[in-house]
Amino acid sequence: MTASLLTSALFLAWSAIGLAAIVALRADSGSLAIVLTAPIVGTCLTVLPLFVLSRAGIDVGESAIPVAVILALLSIAFLVRSRPHLPWLKLGSVLCVCAVALCLTGWPLLDFGFRWLANGNDDMAINVLGALRLLDAPIWAPLDVEELARGVDYATVTALLDVAGVRPGAMLLLAFVQRLTGLTGYEAFMPLMLALHLCGICATGALAAQAARRWWAAVVAGALLAISPLATYGVVQQLLPQIFGLGLACAFVVLLMRRDLHTGRGPRVGDIALGALVLTTLVLSYPEIIPTLAVAYAVYVGVLALRGDIHLRPTLRLWAPVALIVLLTLNVFVLDEIRWWDVQLSRGLSGSESELPLFGYALTPTLLPAIVGLSSFAPDLAENLDPSIAVATALLSGAVVLGLLGTWRGGAAAIVLLVQAGLAGVLYAKQADYGLFKLTMFVQPFLAAAVGAWVANLRQLRWAALGLAGFIPLAIALMSTQRDYVEHSRNPVDVRNASSPAQLPAFRRILAGPDRRPLVSAADNVVLIKLQAASAAGRELRFLTRDVFGAYLEGEAPDLDHPGRREQAKRAQRLSPWRTRAFDLMRSGRTTRAELAEDRAASALLRSGNCLLTLPSGTQTPFNRRHLPEGSPDLIARPCASPRNLLAFIQTSLGQHFYSAGDRSAVSYHQLEPDFFFPGRTISGFGRYALFRVLGPSAGVRLMVDLTMSLRHDGSNRLPPAAAVGAARRRLPMTGRGSARVFSPPLRPQRIAGQSYVMLDMGEQGRLQPVPRHGLERIYGADIPLDTRRLTAYVRDVSLIGEDEFARLRPPSALRAFPADLANPSLEYAGIYEDGWVGESAYAVLSARRGADLSVTGDTRGAERLRVLVGGREVVRRRVPAGRFSVRVPAPVAGRRVRVELRFGSARPLPAPDLRPAAAHLTFLGFVDGSRR
Repeated sequence: MTASLLTSALFLAWSAIGLAAIVALRADSGSLAIVLTAPIVGTCLTVLPLFVLSRAGIDVGESAIPVAVILALLSIAFLVRSRPHLPWLKLGSVLCVCAVALCLTGWPLLDFGFRWLANGNDDMAINVLGALRLLDAPIWAPLDVEELARGVDYATVTALLDVAGVRPGAMLLLAFVQRLTGLTGYEAFMPLMLALHLCGICATGALAAQAARRWWAAVVAGALLAISPLATYGVVQQLLPQIFGLGLACAFVVLLMRRDLHTGRGPRVGDIALGALVLTTLVLSYPEIIPTLAVAYAVYVGVLALRGDIHLRPTLRLWAPVALIVLLTLNVFVLDEIRWWDVQLSRGLSGSESELPLFGYALTPTLLPAIVGLSSFAPDLAENLDPSIAVATALLSGAVVLGLLGTWRGGAAAIVLLVQAGLAGVLYAKQADYGLFKLTMFVQPFLAAAVGAWVANLRQLRWAALGLAGFIPLAIALMSTQRDYVEHSRNPVDVRNASSPAQLPAFRRILAGPDRRPLVSAADNVVLIKLQAASAAGRELRFLTRDVFGAYLEGEAPDLDHPGRREQAKRAQRLSPWRTRAFDLMRSGRTTRAELAEDRAASALLRSGNCLLTLPSGTQTPFNRRHLPEGSPDLIARPCASPRNLLAFIQTSLGQHFYSAGDRSAVSYHQLEPDFFFPGRTISGFGRYALFRVLGPSAGVRLMVDLTMSLRHDGSNRLPPAAAVGAARRRLPMTGRGSARVFSPPLRPQRIAGQSYVMLDMGEQGRLQPVPRHGLERIYGADIPLDTRRLTAYVRDVSLIGEDEFARLRPPSALRAFPADLANPSLEYAGIYEDGWVGESAYAVLSARRGADLSVTGDTRGAERLRVLVGGREVVRRRVPAGRFSVRVPAPVAGRRVRVELRFGSARPLPAPDLRPAAAHLTFLGFVDGSRR
């Protein structure tokens, strides 16, 4: 509840500040359109003083409270003195919409409070780091090279983003809220996101009110944005600059795209001041949308000229001072924003260079219902999407018609909507998947405003009422999709259990604990790495898996002409403890190496044992589940000297983490997903290569791999020819089809610069999963993969065990219940589908007492040749008839680990829709008491 109250307090405070500014500047406070821009104006009056003071050398930590106090006192003074006559009924109706929007989008705050991390996006993580830096340093402060090298200040790398023009407006707001509340960046993030979302709803209402004859157009438009699934997606995806920027864009249109400013007596001082205030903040916070607004404004001026409603003198009186104010406030920072704008524009307009575009679905018909909100970005393709695609096409066509009609009437929202429709055509022609993806969210407020204005402009109220009634079924569908987005944000797929107290709060408890030794983190998710870095608060923190922050030193900074910044980046690279290493894949006849990075300082701490190690458990990743099983706390902390045979995933040039992987075809493992055969458990789609650093290796080790091919829909389901690679390459005992749990032969890790590494090589390149398309889904973009994962298998566990642990395994004597018996961690097997089917070959390692019989029973799909081997000896060779079969023979060997192999003559596809190749279905495989023969 406290988090929701913070959201409400921020929104109401900015509303009051903005309203006071409107009154002080003698703007039309009786106009609903102007008054509804007050919350956005309030945010502008917060950001710009913080920016100016930061440029003057005063950090947000010092300036936030004085700025807040001054804004509060001035606002109270102006409001009390003027007592403005406001359209309270109209304004209250829009505020009720905002309250509903907070409930619809922000209800997880009631469960998680300040812990709610929503989708755990990387944009959020870098904004948290940027805000942390601005709390303690002015915006022009140099990179703190020494602190970065010492591992105590990773936020300093965002200094390179600030001078590159990377939208500091939102970071300043976040730092401001942190300073006032004492919250961490990630705790303050979602309340701030929601407050800005409410500001955007008001600005959208203002845009509709400006173009409509009836005031309740603002209520309709605000309500449409409040239930818009993609507007909600932007919030839970934590696109802070975007949510802020869209609200600013709507306010820009309301305040500067007005006929009265371009003709007659032209703008007043208040009009110029408010317009300049919003435009300056927009340049500072989200310059990417300015080209779209510029084109829309040019079209608007053209329409006014055709209608004879524009004069040169008032237009110049408007823009000359506005441009001057923007330039004087931002100064040379404008050049940085232009550079950033150019980078983003090039990215947005360019097609994907990858054969696996990350946003490829934006180039297919499945995007159309997502734009409208009839389905999510990832719809269930097993369902018939034809109705939703058809309805979405009709609705979007109607929106274009509304844009055309509204454009001729000079409606600003309609003009922006029409320009965005034209931009969509350009982006599709260029196959710019990322640009189309972003545009789907950019269009939401303008679409809502155009529809709201259209309904309110219907000449007869009964037609307007009929139009509103027609939206009821659509609204129900939208709210269903919206709820899906919000529900998924409670446990996002990219950062599992992101809002759990066992995640970041647990990391902070470790930091606050009595053990003050340096920390070494084995986190491999880039979001968690950045948030852990933001939480360290001056404590030495090292990372094992990848050099996340070194990427900033090699990114924008070397291309900048700011004095000293390139040299700072180069010096930071020289002092960095990270060094490039190479892992030898030990392939016969050729040498293949995988490049990796090692933090030498982290390695030194691990060798000394004088540190704390934190690593994700099997709840977070498919690794180490034998030692840290699924269901363990998400984050495990151990003294550095205590780990034994634990694996830390290491990103390499051949195998990368699924989040922010540079090469989508080289992803090692993908997000966890439910295990179809074992409810409540998870699996991970796997690529080819996965490198691990071994923490605390014992004298002799084996790599255990638990995987399945049963869920592959490629008509083969054959187990991959995987190998474990250490100082030598060891082939894993894979055979047959279906699932397996295998142990490598004894393995010695590969030593690189004194550290131990092993690699899992699946032995073949991953393949795309076939995604069937039906009906309208095949109209266009049918060659674009909807599932971009290149998979070799689905992995349940990869763990390392010592020889002593391997010797203690107690395999079962028989398998009689599928899939339950296959879950036994002491069982080694291969070639058995979880439901008991087997292909041409399979084996299981079982325990057999002396004098036991081997029994095999099951059903075959046709007459089959069957061979059974026990301990390498053939004990059965016969032809079994179709249907039920049973084999029972004395076991030739006994022992704790006896390998029983089944070999059938052939495998046939199971009936559709299954189609897995299978030869027989087992009902029993194992050893029984031989005395009962």
